[in-house]
Amino acid sequence: MTITCNMVADRVGGGAVLVAPEGASPRFSHVIADGEGELCALGALRATVGSTLFVGDEASCIAYLARHPGGWALSAGGSAVEPSASTADVGGAAATKPVDAAAASVADAVAERLFVLRASCTPAHAAACAAAELADTQAWIARMQEALLAGGGYQELADAAEPALGNSLALSDAGFRIIAHTRRLLPPDPLMRDSIEQGRLSREALDSFRRHGRPQRWSTQTGVHVLEGYGGCPIVECIFRVEGVYAAHLVMHCDRRPLTEGLLDKLALLCTCIELNLKKELPASRLFDQGPARVLADLAAGMPVSRRSLEAWFRATGLSRDGRFELAVVDYGYRDDERQLAVNACLRLLDLFPDAVVGLQDNRALVLRSLADCDDSFRAAIGRHALEFGGRAGLSDLLDRVEDLRYAYRQADIALQMAAAEEHSAEGDVAFGDDGRSDDGARDGGACRFRDYFVAYLLTSEHQDDELVSFTVSHSVPARLREADRAAGTQDCALLLSYLALERRPSTVAQRLHLHRNTLLYRVRRMEQEYGIDLDDWRTRERLLAEYQIMRFGG
Repeated sequence: MTITCNMVADRVGGGAVLVAPEGASPRFSHVIADGEGELCALGALRATVGSTLFVGDEASCIAYLARHPGGWALSAGGSAVEPSASTADVGGAAATKPVDAAAASVADAVAERLFVLRASCTPAHAAACAAAELADTQAWIARMQEALLAGGGYQELADAAEPALGNSLALSDAGFRIIAHTRRLLPPDPLMRDSIEQGRLSREALDSFRRHGRPQRWSTQTGVHVLEGYGGCPIVECIFRVEGVYAAHLVMHCDRRPLTEGLLDKLALLCTCIELNLKKELPASRLFDQGPARVLADLAAGMPVSRRSLEAWFRATGLSRDGRFELAVVDYGYRDDERQLAVNACLRLLDLFPDAVVGLQDNRALVLRSLADCDDSFRAAIGRHALEFGGRAGLSDLLDRVEDLRYAYRQADIALQMAAAEEHSAEGDVAFGDDGRSDDGARDGGACRFRDYFVAYLLTSEHQDDELVSFTVSHSVPARLREADRAAGTQDCALLLSYLALERRPSTVAQRLHLHRNTLLYRVRRMEQEYGIDLDDWRTRERLLAEYQIMRFGG
C-alpha cells in the first residue's frame, strides 16, 4: 500500500479539500480511472480491489462501489471551496473533514467508501494526478527498499525522502546522536543546525528540549506528534520504540512545504522504513532465537519443552492454555543465506498481528493465533502478506493443545506443498465450488488451508504420514461428534453421515431415520454452528465422509 487520498489532494493543489468517510484512511497501490472499472469486474484486479482507488465523477464512483463492495473511490469534478478553520490547523492546503451532506445522501454502504475531492479540476485531471502521485511514491519506496537491501542505513533513507517530503529532517538515536539528516534542506532552528554539524544533539538543544518536556515524552510516548517549532513553524516529531524501549526520534520542520494530512501520510511511509531498520539492527537472537519466538519454533519442530518453560511462555504471550489455536506458516522461498530477509518479513508480521506469537524456522515465518482471532480476515491478511513478499501461506487445522504444534506445522506444510503442486499441474485452471466461486485460496489472496487439501493428500501422496493422518482424524469433526454422542447418548455422528451420504436430501434422510424433517434440519444447523463446518462447501463434505470412513475401518 502506498498513496492515500490526502496525498492525491495535495497533488491536485489549488485549494483542494478532501471530504472523507469518518475514520477511513486506506492506502492504495493501484489507480484506475473512469472507464477502466470493468477491469475489476473481469477479474484483472479482483484480488486487489481493496487496494485499488477508482477515480471518476460522482455517478461513476457510486456505480463502481455498488459493483465492488470492497472497493474505494474518489469523486472529483466539484467546485473548489476554501478550507475550514479545522483544516487550516494542519496546513490549510489539502486536509480532511467529516463527510458533508452530498456524500451523506449516498447509500450508507457506498458513502463509507467514497472520498469526495472539492477542487476546480476534472475527474480526468484528478485521475492523472493520482496516477502520477502513485508512480512517484512507488519509485520513492523502491529507492528506500533498495537502500536497505544494499546494506544502507538511515542516511540513505533521508536522502531518498528529501525530494519526496520537501522539508528538513533530522533523526537521532537513543544516545542523542544525529544518525541521519537531509543534506540540502537544513532546519531553520539554529540549535538543530549546530547539532547536525556536531553529529549529536548539542547541550543547548537538549536544554531547550527539557524546558518543553520533550525528553519525558520520548521516554513514555510513541507515534507522531505535531508541535510548534522555531519561529512558530510547525514541526512533526515521530518517536520510535523497539520492544517498549525508546530507540530514536525523527523531527521534520515544515518551513518549506506546509503541513497537511497528505504530508503526514507521506511521512508515515518513511517512518515505517525507519522502524523496520531499527528492529532489523537488533541481534536476530533477541527477536527470534529466544523467548516466545524460540519456544514456538521448538514446539513446531517437535522439540521437547519443559512444563515450566511452557507456563512461562503462556504468561509471556498472553495466550490461554484452554483456548484453541491455528498455526500459519509463510514460506518466502528464501535461501539459507537470506535469513535477514526472512527476519525482515517476520518483523512486518509483528506489526500486522500484534496479538499473535511470531516465530522463524527454516526461513519460514510461524504465526500462532487463538481461535478468537482466527477468521476469514486473518486468512486474507496472512495471504496478502505472503503475496507481498512473493511467498505462500499455509494454515493448519484448529488445535486444542499447543503441545501438538508439531502436527499443525506438518499440516500447514502439506497445504503449501499441495497448493504448489496444484498450481503447477492445473496450469492456471481454477477449481470452482457449489456457488461457482473460486476455491483456490492462494489465488484469491487468501492462505492455503490444510482442510481443503486433506482428501487430495490421502489420494495422491506416495509417502503418507500415517502418524499425522491418525492425529488429524482423531481430532476431526466426526471423531468429536462420536465422543459427544457417547457422553450424551445421542446419535449426531450417524445422523450427519446419513445426511451427507444421501446427498443432503432432508425428506429422504428424515424418513430413513424416523425423524421429523424440521427436527433433522435443526440438528444439522446446530452441528454446523457448534463445530464450525459449512456443509455448502463440497470440500468440507468430502473431507467429513473421508474421515468417517477412516474411523469406520480403523485407519
